[in-house]
Amino acid sequence: MKRSRRTSKNGERGAVAVELALVAPLLLALIAGIVEFSYTYNTQISMSQAAREAARGYAVTKDWSKATAAGIAGAPGSGLAASDFTLTPTTCSGTDLTVKVTVKHTFQSPTGFALNVKGTNISFSKTFVTTGVGAMRCGG
Repeated sequence: MKRSRRTSKNGERGAVAVELALVAPLLLALIAGIVEFSYTYNTQISMSQAAREAARGYAVTKDWSKATAAGIAGAPGSGLAASDFTLTPTTCSGTDLTVKVTVKHTFQSPTGFALNVKGTNISFSKTFVTTGVGAMRCGG
């Protein structure tokens, strides 16, 4: 019994390589976009948590250094400094007053494809700025 050898039709050799060459950049761009979005979303959540913790710390203790320490502890691994926090109003007198803490920090993009959208200008950047805001009534 003679075994027949499978042969490909003319013109089909290398078709898989061409298809891969066409699809691979799209898949890699999709994966980079997923990584970039998830990292940005995580940093936004961390900044919001840090701002909430700092606002709560200041509303309860009325001590700004303790409040910023609580905010930094609320976002571990983010590299926050006390200078990243701003407080409005600067005093917490009475129980009807609400203090607002804003955290603004610059992060490095993990892929280098972070989109900066300013008005109608869209550009790629290696860094992006994330802001978080927290508010708390004085006295806890």
